[in-house]
Amino acid sequence: MMKKWSALLLLAALALLLAGCVQDWAGRGTPEASTIVVPTLMSGAPTGLPPTAALSPEPPTSTAEPPTPGSVPPTLTSAPSTRTPTPAPAAARLQFPAGGTTLIAEGVARPGAPSLFVLRASAGQILDVQVSLAMAQAELAIWGADGTMLKRASDGRLWWRGTLPSTQDYILQVDALGGERGFSLSIGIPVRISFAEGATSARVDGSIEPAIPDLFVLKASAGQTMQVAIDSPSSGTMLEIWGFDGSLLKTDADSGWLWVGPLPATQDYFIYLYNWSTVASYRLEIGIPAGGEPVPVRITFPAGGTTATESGSLAALGMDVYVLRASAGQILDVQADWSGGQVLLEIWGADGTVLKHAAVGSTLWRDYLPSTQDYFVKVIAEGGAADYTLRVSVPARISFAPGAVSAVVPGRVESYGSILYVLRAGAGQEMEVELDAADPTILPSIWGFDGTVLKRYVDGAQSWSGDLPSTQDYFILVSSFGGAGAFSLTVTVR
Repeated sequence: MMKKWSALLLLAALALLLAGCVQDWAGRGTPEASTIVVPTLMSGAPTGLPPTAALSPEPPTSTAEPPTPGSVPPTLTSAPSTRTPTPAPAAARLQFPAGGTTLIAEGVARPGAPSLFVLRASAGQILDVQVSLAMAQAELAIWGADGTMLKRASDGRLWWRGTLPSTQDYILQVDALGGERGFSLSIGIPVRISFAEGATSARVDGSIEPAIPDLFVLKASAGQTMQVAIDSPSSGTMLEIWGFDGSLLKTDADSGWLWVGPLPATQDYFIYLYNWSTVASYRLEIGIPAGGEPVPVRITFPAGGTTATESGSLAALGMDVYVLRASAGQILDVQADWSGGQVLLEIWGADGTVLKHAAVGSTLWRDYLPSTQDYFVKVIAEGGAADYTLRVSVPARISFAPGAVSAVVPGRVESYGSILYVLRAGAGQEMEVELDAADPTILPSIWGFDGTVLKRYVDGAQSWSGDLPSTQDYFILVSSFGGAGAFSLTVTVR
């Protein structure tokens, strides 16, 4: 009987010891909150947000990872240890600033003494975590208070992004390898943006504190065109966009406040706003037009013409797309005028070559075309509804016969129309331009490829002469400010 009792006591002791080990690892629940260790907000920019998931061979998943049987709990040794047990480190509770969606905490991880953090989050929310440190010799583990393992330290990644399975406390552990390491921990729980029923856009007005970014997320489908625009009184306000799978759509290397493009996959997309130097208000506008991009309208020039004009009206974040055929080496000249909200231009070839990004805010573009193909011109309304007029020109090149110093070009211009010519000339040469037209409202304008204006139509003269400032192409625009009429253009270069 005594032997049986002793055996029962021994089994009970072993069971308690085993249960204690289980409680001390992933099933331990929320560590005791520390009243001493409090994370501090960084004053500088984090180096690792957004996570560069595209560089990892293992894409992030939104499902929780259950602990494997081989990892929980640690096994008992045959002989009890004589070492004094080390108390488990206390966890610092993380709190987001009022109205905030992100925070950055600093800490120091030491081998065998990991840093622990705990935060409260709800089922269905997305948690985005990134560890940044000078030398990537650390491990990150994340689990729920109920023991659900979201990320194991052994996977080697210093970031995790996923959808939380339940409402509870979540524990984040940063452990050092090979020496003491200071680190920063970037954490975001984005605010989800959804459109009102029947709407294709949404607007968010907010304010960001220095080094406390705002993070938003919205769901969109592969092939849809998304437009994201911000407006802020501070030029230091920055915009970044990436997908749940880590694909980067816009980084801080592109300082523009507008991004427009097709979406590569059906997933959540993150929109990240920050300003490292000052408090800044902002207006964020997101649009996903119904049915994707509009069907391009083909531009054709009138017989003998070189210029076409298109007009339109756009809702906020709306767009129109035009297409025209042009040849390698030709000059394409595009200009947009507008009223109401500002408009932006994007220009690209059918082969995907981008000539002008919308983020480069100018509404004037002029350059030599790289190949013979169709070229697309997109007009985008930023910051409100807008009316616009788009002028597209492919100038006719004037060339002289061998040994000649002048050329005569006959033409006819429509009422309030224009024809654009171009010719090459050298610095210091004298150029004379003589326009012979019966209608005095048919007038020439002259400028260089670099934008240097030699003659404006407003002077009312039909002729001009002068020395050329540099070797380049020069443009001569013949415009009607009244009725249609024939003309003869004589150009001399000596």
